[in-house]
This record gives sequence, C-alpha cells and structure tokens, in this order.
Amino acid sequence: WLRKHLQQRTEIQQFFTDYDYTRYADLLRRQWLDHLADTRQWRTFIRHYEKTDGSAMECHYYWAKYQTGLRKEALIAAKKLWTVGYSQPKTCDPLLSTLMKSEFFSRNMIWERFALALKNGKEGLAGYVRRLMPTNDQKTAEFWLKIHNKPALVADKSQWQKPYPQLGEIFAHGVDRLAGSDVQK
Repeated sequence: WLRKHLQQRTEIQQFFTDYDYTRYADLLRRQWLDHLADTRQWRTFIRHYEKTDGSAMECHYYWAKYQTGLRKEALIAAKKLWTVGYSQPKTCDPLLSTLMKSEFFSRNMIWERFALALKNGKEGLAGYVRRLMPTNDQKTAEFWLKIHNKPALVADKSQWQKPYPQLGEIFAHGVDRLAGSDVQK
C-alpha cells in the first residue's frame, strides 16, 4: 500500500521506524527517495538518504544538497561522479551540467574522463568528452583516438613527432592496447 501511496510521508516514516531492519524497508526507501527527488522535496530526501551502490541516488543526493544551499559541498562531491570512464544515469545530468559551469570544473578533469573512457572501451563517451575540450586539446584527443583504434601505430616513429602534452600517456595506452591484441608485437 505504501509503495502505491508514496505521498504518505508520516506513514512511510513510521514504517521505517518500525521495520527498518527488513528488506522491504530498503525497497520502499528507494522508491520513496525517487518520489522525493521527482517532487523536489530535497530536505526530506537528504534526511532519509542512505548510500547505495548506484550513482543515480548519489547524484540525487548531491543535487538535493545543491538545491538546499550546500552548493560548494555538492559540486566538490560531483567531481568524483564526473571523473569516471562510463556514462552516468540521466538523473546525474543536472548536477554534472552545473559542475561543468562552475569554477570546480577543470581541464584536467576533462582529460581524466577522456582517458578513463578509452581505458573502458567507451569510445562514444570519449568522443563526447573530446567535444568539451579547447581546439588544441581536441587535436591531441583525436591523435589519442587514432592510437586507440589502431594500436599498431605505436611502432610507427612518424606518429610520434608532434609534441603533444599527453604523449607518454597516449603511447602507454597504445602499447597496452597492442599487448591486449598482439602480445608478440
């Protein structure tokens, strides 16, 4: 009944008080927290949030903190949600978009996510991240993608003539990829 009546705050809180040790409490908490986020009841969300494995709830949590005035804390926490080698759930978009417009967002974070995306084989994400870079950095990223897609190019000396700032990382990435596909080379 409570799962179908998520607006019944008092009854849900009483359920948590009485039955928090049950698996049903965890199931209800997730649904209720989603409801609280959807209805922008940020303070209640913060009071009842419990860390989970997924980043969707964590993004909701830090967005709730941002919405309730704890902006610096939320944006600093969002940095670790940004610097991963995979796409985050859509629920993270408001928080990460706000981070990208803030003084806490840096060029190094863009490079870190780009490298992590390639390491995880997420070329689509790497392409998205590349578009966030300044023009000079995009050229370096294009070279990195070229080496990612054709790791045998690490043996071609002519490829290594430009003084890219991340040249060592690019070379190491290419060697790692090459070793994974042709250990003899």
